[in-house]
Amino acid sequence: MNRQKDLRSRIREGEVIIHAMLRLAEPAIAEIIALSGVDYLTIDNEHFAFSDESIQNIIRAARVHGMPCMVRPSGLNPEYIAKIMDMGAIGILAPQVDSYEEALQVVKAVKYAPEGKRGFCPISNGASYGIGIDPVQYAKDRNRETIVGLMIESKEGIEDLDRILTIDEVDLIAVGPSDVSNSYGYPGQIDHPVVKEAISQARRKVLASGKSLCGIAGTPEKAAREYQEGSRGLLIGSDVQILTGGFQQIVAEARKVAGCDLQ
Repeated sequence: MNRQKDLRSRIREGEVIIHAMLRLAEPAIAEIIALSGVDYLTIDNEHFAFSDESIQNIIRAARVHGMPCMVRPSGLNPEYIAKIMDMGAIGILAPQVDSYEEALQVVKAVKYAPEGKRGFCPISNGASYGIGIDPVQYAKDRNRETIVGLMIESKEGIEDLDRILTIDEVDLIAVGPSDVSNSYGYPGQIDHPVVKEAISQARRKVLASGKSLCGIAGTPEKAAREYQEGSRGLLIGSDVQILTGGFQQIVAEARKVAGCDLQ
């Protein structure tokens, strides 16, 4: 783990980055994840309920232990994305990006001028309330350090991926197999030949572009496969998955030792 260098530089230099998804609105879980050595945390506000206050408190809790947080917002609203950034998020993992235009919209919301159109507030939580901050330098530093991640989760997004990958400010790409399968008319069939080829084609394009490809690495075997296939962003899972999986395994093993029926 190397938290001395800023996260965006590490991503752009092709380092292996271990990250996790937070789906329970509890700052203590973020602290535990940070202390476990995870490089960054993504708060999943797309599928789980987080208030603005809980997002900000989770970001604070993680930051105490040197771990930055990204947020997966519930949509692509530029004003809301900018608000999340002012809460202290290091970046955005934008869901359901279907086109070049939508990708550029995310970039504009995350970055200050000249790269973007984010409203400038150098006294926000993300700017340490303006204490010890030079506003001009702060804007430059944040543009250099903030991260734009995109989730390509549809046939439309895959078909426009060539254009999306020309946007320099985009740092990382994740391809969502479940939503992709649905958009191709094969819901849940991620092993269908059409779906597999579409996903493989998208991943190849991301790797060829030099941007970081993120893959699901919830087991050592999956992590090894993702790394061998070129992924450098390794998602180990979410707090919900790790908690449920861990409890189920321990309960099953305890019942087996005790000679109990698992039912």
